Amino acid sequence: MSEGAGGGPEAFVASLAGTLLLENFPARAHAWQPERPLAELVEDAEALRAELAREARTLAWPEETVAALDAAFLDRHASGLVASRAFALHLFRVAEDNWFGFARAVEAASWFEAPEYHAERRELWLAKGVPTREILEGRLTPPDLAVIADLGRGELAFVLAGLAD
Repeated sequence: MSEGAGGGPEAFVASLAGTLLLENFPARAHAWQPERPLAELVEDAEALRAELAREARTLAWPEETVAALDAAFLDRHASGLVASRAFALHLFRVAEDNWFGFARAVEAASWFEAPEYHAERRELWLAKGVPTREILEGRLTPPDLAVIADLGRGELAFVLAGLAD
């Protein structure tokens, strides 16, 4: 089980540093609680997309990134088992020739599997084709923006990761 198992998305992503990801592959999460109940948002992709774009504007992300997010296809991984593997693949796509194997990435992402109850599940949403390279200058970044929906905490989180290679 990942070290961040008991915490929210920010604790989970922070737990990857030094265990799976080294200094040249930093990752960070920005979590917030949307005004609308998260259980409703995850069932309405259009409203979720609008919430994500609103938060990206609040963070003063480049308009190109916000526009891409506002129009992106959101690939939903609602099962903890599937989300852990999808998140591992998300990271692995950037660093497949580096220091960690896919199985190790899946183990580190087991945080998604921790909740016992469906109402407290942790989902991974991948905003397809949303560039994060301008946010993480000088880094190789995954082709999609990872978004975590932690229904137990009522939090959404952007996950930004980039490899200095």
